[in-house]
Amino acid sequence: MTDLQTKIYESLLLSGGGYISGEKLAADCGITRSSVWKAINALRKKGIEIEAVTNAGYRLADGKVSAEGISARLRAKDFYKIRYE
Repeated sequence: MTDLQTKIYESLLLSGGGYISGEKLAADCGITRSSVWKAINALRKKGIEIEAVTNAGYRLADGKVSAEGISARLRAKDFYKIRYE
């Protein structure tokens, strides 16, 4: 997973199940909205279910974030970095 994909995935995890606009993700990452879209599609190809809603943004498809869910995703998708702030 690229650093950009990791950052976007972390943002979705930290959103608490809420939507994050593509514009906000782009601004936070210092990239274009098109690059956000490409990174979201790359995450989807890795098996991460991400919802996209016009005028709302992106969120993890289950809409819930739990320690168990994060742990399962990390093990299943070979993600190895977790950043706590």
